Amino acid sequence: MRIVRELSDLLEYRQIVKIENLKTIKTSSFLKVGLLILLNLLPLILWLTSYLFGYMVFQLSLTCLCFAAVLALLELYFFQKQLSATKLSALSALEDELTSKGNRRAFESDLDKLLGQTKRRSSSFVLIYLDLDNLKPLNDIFGHATGDKALIALTDSLSRSIRAGDSIYRLGGDEFAVLLPDCLENGASMMLERARDQLSENQIPYPLGVSAGLAEYPRDAETSGALCLLADSRLYKDKKGRKVRKPRPEKPRQMVLAI
Repeated sequence: MRIVRELSDLLEYRQIVKIENLKTIKTSSFLKVGLLILLNLLPLILWLTSYLFGYMVFQLSLTCLCFAAVLALLELYFFQKQLSATKLSALSALEDELTSKGNRRAFESDLDKLLGQTKRRSSSFVLIYLDLDNLKPLNDIFGHATGDKALIALTDSLSRSIRAGDSIYRLGGDEFAVLLPDCLENGASMMLERARDQLSENQIPYPLGVSAGLAEYPRDAETSGALCLLADSRLYKDKKGRKVRKPRPEKPRQMVLAI
C-alpha cells in the first residue's frame, strides 16, 4: 500500500513543480529517441560516408558522430539528475519535515481519493483528528526540542497502532489526522486507545495526552468537508473535557550548590 501511495504521489508532482520543469521533463523522450536513432543509423551513415567520400572523410565523420554521441549521453545523464531532483522536490512538498508523514496537502488529496474509492466500493472509512494536549506549555517550560520529541513520540505511537493500509498526517503544529480505510468507528476507537497506551510509555518528562475526534463515512457524513467539520468539532469537545483534568506541567527545579 505504501508503494502504491508513493507512485500516486509521483504522478501528482505535475501539480506541484513549475511549468518550466514540466516542459523539460517532456524533452526526456525526445533525447532518448534521438540517441537511439543515431546509434541505429550509425553503421549505415559510416558506410555511406566511406563509400561516397573516401577514407579521410570517413574518419572525420566517425570522430564527429562519436563526439555527438558523447554529448548526447552527457546531456541525458544530467537531465536524469535534474528529473530525480524534481521528483524529490515534489515528494517533499507532500511530506512533513519533522515526522516524515504526509502534510496537510497530502491529507486533502488522499482524503478525496479515499472518498471516491470508498463510494465506488460501497464501503466505509474513518477520519480521526488528533491534538497533542498541552504542547504549548511543554514548549514554554522544557523548550521546543522537547516539544518536537513529543510530536515524534505521538507519531511513533500512532505508527505502531495502525494497520498497514492506514495513513498518518501532520496537519500543522500539534494537529494530526489519520485515515482508516475499510473501518468502522469501533475499530478506530480501539486503534486510538492503543496509541494512547503507547504514548504513555514515552520518555518525555511529562505525561502526554491526546484529544481526538472521529467521523465515519458514510454514516456521519458523505462529503470530505462535512467529515472534517464533524471530526474537528468532536476533537474540540474532547479537548475541552480533558483541559479540566490536565494540570499544567511544572518546570523542574534546579539544584543550587552553596559554596
